[in-house]
Amino acid sequence: MIIAVTYDSLTKEIFQHFGQTREFLLAKEENGNIEFKVVSSGEYSHHELVPFLKSLGVEVLLAGGMGGHAVELLNQAGIRPIPGLMGSAEEATKAFFEDTLDYDPNYSHECDCHGEHHHH
Repeated sequence: MIIAVTYDSLTKEIFQHFGQTREFLLAKEENGNIEFKVVSSGEYSHHELVPFLKSLGVEVLLAGGMGGHAVELLNQAGIRPIPGLMGSAEEATKAFFEDTLDYDPNYSHECDCHGEHHHH
């Protein structure tokens, strides 16, 4: 299984805005060992991130903030979104593989955009 984490390589933490993610930490677990690799999403727009992740074989996405539309697109692509996470990307990944990841399955990110049209 390949999982991806929205990633900030400067802080090594989970990046908090899915639609603006420029790097993902990919993780693959085999025989109890986790192999990590950072990939750049380049200049993809937030609409292109889901097909990009699908092309990498990603099955689960650990993320910070994520709008409902992004969650819907990920689900349609067969990628399980787990939004609302903070902290170390590697620690969250290890916790996911150990089935100890603490997250809110009902997480919903709705921003207060003061009436402005805003995309995630």
